[in-house]
Amino acid sequence: MPPLSVRLGFVLDPPLDDALRERIIAVRADATNVGGAVGFVAPVTVADVRPTAEAPFAGVAAGDDRDEIIMWRELIGPPTSWSAAD
Repeated sequence: MPPLSVRLGFVLDPPLDDALRERIIAVRADATNVGGAVGFVAPVTVADVRPTAEAPFAGVAAGDDRDEIIMWRELIGPPTSWSAAD
């Protein structure tokens, strides 16, 4: 069997429309609920994650250099994860 490979793309401070915000929050909740170590303790809902995500979203929208969002994704498909850096 040939080795598996995934091509990832990275975006710093992507344009945050409502759909992308909701997808990013859902990814963090889903990752937590399947055992991922992403800053929350399962079980969580998107409502639990949203307040933590809104601060870096607001900083990016305001152009605050202290808040950055790095999103990575397979080059085909929806976002797979994100990270907020202060």
